[in-house]
Amino acid sequence: MDMTKLRADFDEQVRRNQTVLRAGVAEVRAADAVLCEIAVQGQGLSCVCWSDLDDGSADEAIAAQVDFFRRRGEAFEWQLLGYDQPGDLGDRLVRAGFVPDEEEVLLFAETAAIARDVPPPAGIRLVEVHDEAGVEAAASTQEDLLPGSARRARHVNRLLAGLAAERFALVVAMAGDEPVCSAGISFGPGPEFAGLGSAATRTEWRGRGIYHAIVAYRARLAAARGLRHLRVETTTMSRPILRRLGFEPVTTTTTYAWTPDREN
Repeated sequence: MDMTKLRADFDEQVRRNQTVLRAGVAEVRAADAVLCEIAVQGQGLSCVCWSDLDDGSADEAIAAQVDFFRRRGEAFEWQLLGYDQPGDLGDRLVRAGFVPDEEEVLLFAETAAIARDVPPPAGIRLVEVHDEAGVEAAASTQEDLLPGSARRARHVNRLLAGLAAERFALVVAMAGDEPVCSAGISFGPGPEFAGLGSAATRTEWRGRGIYHAIVAYRARLAAARGLRHLRVETTTMSRPILRRLGFEPVTTTTTYAWTPDREN
């Protein structure tokens, strides 16, 4: 893979795409060389998805975004990729009151190069879900989403919006009637990229090959739609598996969060 071209295509087709809204996004706001996806209420946080800044414009652009969301009384996020400029943009965000989440790595793979005939382990079946009951089953595999919490409600609403938009699929691994792992895939935006969402596997079911099978399943879905590239953002847990499957790291990615109640 030509990583330089792939990165440029990714920026153009996905990060800068204003014609195809992702599920849960009401509109894309463009201002001061910054694109911000404004979230549908109750379906997550708004997020700066792309910027083209330099030493002279960065602080002013950050302040403008903060002022916009301060007046709305809303929290929002800024997704920073390792090649975004200026090089100290992360430090500038921190000085402006943002708090960074754990650093992840963005990986790409050619869809055709990923093994797509990997069966799940014995006793496990993979199913696509299409309704609220299936989404609730998927949410139950994510152990940090407590039943009844606002965070879980936002997660469920976002998944339901994705299914309704028909540019998203949600796969659940079942052990009998018990959901043990789940993961989503977004088809686009852009004509070449599918995005693999992070998989959630219940602790006692990890290390059994379920994750490998659910990656293969989603690769089949992407191939069936003619999407040439897979992308995924991952923490340290699944990164070694993805590397063995043929994914290559492109850059780091860190989400910085700003909330009104963190201001001095």
